[in-house]
Amino acid sequence: MGDGRHLLGIFRVPENDVNVLPGLYETDAIELGCGTAYFSSWLARRGARVVGVDVNPDQLERARGFQREFELEFSAHRGRTPRM
Repeated sequence: MGDGRHLLGIFRVPENDVNVLPGLYETDAIELGCGTAYFSSWLARRGARVVGVDVNPDQLERARGFQREFELEFSAHRGRTPRM
């Protein structure tokens, strides 16, 4: 959106309306099962220090491509997450 609001979830609710992630600047975050790291990118744009983890190397390569394309910096690693 051109007005700086970002939409969340399948219902595309503006983040400004729900304010679920305030104050991300210099916050540590991990995205497990990050895939192409869409959410990791969103966090990084807001100043969080992000690590993305995914088991699929192809998805991680796409994530790294998006990082280059949009000039974002965060770690993306291949790995498994524990079963919860």
